[in-house]
Amino acid sequence: MAEENQAPERLSGRRERERELRRREILNAARDVFIESGYEHATLDEVARRAEFAKGTLYSYFESKVDLFEALVDEEFSRLISDVRATVEAETDDTKSFVKGIKVAIKYIGPGPSFFSVAVAGFASREHSHTTRFHEIVMKRYLELTRLVSERFARGIRNGVFKNYDPEFLAFVLLGMVQSAGHQADRFDVVPSLGDRDVDTLCDIFLNGILKPSTL
Repeated sequence: MAEENQAPERLSGRRERERELRRREILNAARDVFIESGYEHATLDEVARRAEFAKGTLYSYFESKVDLFEALVDEEFSRLISDVRATVEAETDDTKSFVKGIKVAIKYIGPGPSFFSVAVAGFASREHSHTTRFHEIVMKRYLELTRLVSERFARGIRNGVFKNYDPEFLAFVLLGMVQSAGHQADRFDVVPSLGDRDVDTLCDIFLNGILKPSTL
């Protein structure tokens, strides 16, 4: 009798797992399509073809291309934040934690084909001009990332590693530098990607400035 009572629960759990798997396959296919085609030219037909589902199946998960895109933006930010958090929390040295965290962020925000470069273009699209959900997703996740970076700065300040500046302001400035460096390099085709040496330079400028000690 106990097994009979548990059967519907197991069936429901399996269906939920299968549904989540299909959703994951759709999002993975959509990420590739958006990166390759850009937001404007990406189509649900192509996403369905890549995911090997009927187009109607997509509509059982996402109402429109905008809805799918916004879900993907939210997920990509979650991955970025999760990867940065795992990296910085695994490093006890505050300075090394800082550099390693930036290198992880650059992989997402840096130049070259990436979903974040597509997201920037998508934000300017006319399809998003009258919706606030996309803006809310970006702002919520960006503030979450900022708090994470701010907490690491606060710890470094308490440990006497960093100067006693407002950690939240430091986080905004740092993330602005990272985002700008990646966006400008991509926009003007300066470099195909930001390598470790470039990131080390960015971190050195942020931590130590550009003036030689003798000029201070």
